[in-house]
Amino acid sequence: MTRKQVLEGARVLKIPLSLQEQRLLQQLEDSNNENKISVRIFCDRFDTPESRERRMKQILEKMAIAIILKDIPWDLAYETFDKDNKGHITKGVKLFIINYLKK
Repeated sequence: MTRKQVLEGARVLKIPLSLQEQRLLQQLEDSNNENKISVRIFCDRFDTPESRERRMKQILEKMAIAIILKDIPWDLAYETFDKDNKGHITKGVKLFIINYLKK
């Protein structure tokens, strides 16, 4: 994204930035010298291991509450997640959400 897009995004989100802060944002890595900021680098600054772990805990808590409220047997929930019978949660999470939480 261009540096102008970054500043426009901040304006749209009503994030007040001083002139100095705007200049610092414009100095984010531009490895190709194209006057653009790498979206990956920009996002990586906000997506830390701690923030990913916090989001994962929120998702798992939401799923656990849904299992309890819908009175889904734990063994059925576990079997849904552990499709390959290796004792790990697999892509069955998506199937579980589609099949049970939307009812």
